[in-house]
Amino acid sequence: MKRLLLLFSTTIIYFSCQQNSEKSSFGTLVLSDSTTLYINEEIAPVTHSMQYSDGFIYWWNQNRGSITRLDLKDLSQINFLNYDYEGPNGVGTAMGFHIFNEDSILIPKAGNHLIYLINMKGEILNQYDYYTDSIDLSPAISFSTFGVNFKSFGKKIIALNQSYRPEFSSISEARLKEYYPFIEIDLQNSESRILPFQLSNSILQENQVQFGTAFWIRDKFIYAKHYDSRILYEFNLENYSTKEYVLESNLLKNYTNDHLAGASMMDLDTFQRKYYQSAKTFAFAYDSHQGIYYEFGWPGDEIPSDKPLTNIARYLPYYVINIYNDEFKLIGEYKTPRNTYLPHLFFIDENGLNLFANHPDRPNAQEDVFEIHSFKYID
Repeated sequence: MKRLLLLFSTTIIYFSCQQNSEKSSFGTLVLSDSTTLYINEEIAPVTHSMQYSDGFIYWWNQNRGSITRLDLKDLSQINFLNYDYEGPNGVGTAMGFHIFNEDSILIPKAGNHLIYLINMKGEILNQYDYYTDSIDLSPAISFSTFGVNFKSFGKKIIALNQSYRPEFSSISEARLKEYYPFIEIDLQNSESRILPFQLSNSILQENQVQFGTAFWIRDKFIYAKHYDSRILYEFNLENYSTKEYVLESNLLKNYTNDHLAGASMMDLDTFQRKYYQSAKTFAFAYDSHQGIYYEFGWPGDEIPSDKPLTNIARYLPYYVINIYNDEFKLIGEYKTPRNTYLPHLFFIDENGLNLFANHPDRPNAQEDVFEIHSFKYID
């Protein structure tokens, strides 16, 4: 049954009390509204990728080869798109999606440098081959996970070059000179190019030794937040100039490379548990309604030994949200309650920052329900 209901006010009071206990001395996020969306069996309860646009949530059902559109205005949900794996309109194994507009959907293909443009009927309209042999370039993905979903800039899209797996690859000055993180694809003339932006030597600090970038586009700028340092880059898409900012944080500062020491001698379970002892940024975003930036991250902590590590990135027990003003001054912090919110899955609208309270370890969690909690920044 398709229905959207406000949660009871007691739920709001409960979570308000929890988040008040996390409130810092200068500002935090306050729960302002909550909705419950009952979903049908065709919708995956968790996804690697979702997108919000103009009152709609587009939700990727990876194993079903479909995208569901959830309308937060008239409370409907429809099967928005089915795409083919093979055949004349086959896109192979999809690695996420990006809604450019409702009849222009981009699907990156696994294993090569192709992005398909399809319409709502699943028909291929165009394909973009962005391969170049001039740099080390890996196939792009458009996942909400770790903030690497495609972003639009005019009639172009920006994709991240995942050339180096951040959990396994260390940085050296020589490798920095080889690595270009961003690919620009023009949807009108099908041309692609590597943007002339690179990570700087300033990230080569003790215990900050890995690749990985979450990014957001605001106006003519890419804001690229390095996963394993406090460096934020502001890259101008018009004149290609770059500025650097060092972001303050009281909660995201436990950076370590202990997992790399003797990594070849560790079993995978040990390696991953050491990996998650280090802080990581996994998303960066701008809230145009409140005029603030959000940094989402994991502060580094022990993962419970009784918990399997499969898909742990999707089910972190909690995470941190730092809040910055237009001058990138830290103005607020929020630490989510344990086993409540899914990391990576959020959207921003006029109601504020919206988080999905669908953590599988949450008491009485239901797979046929999306609980969406809206937060406002209060100083």
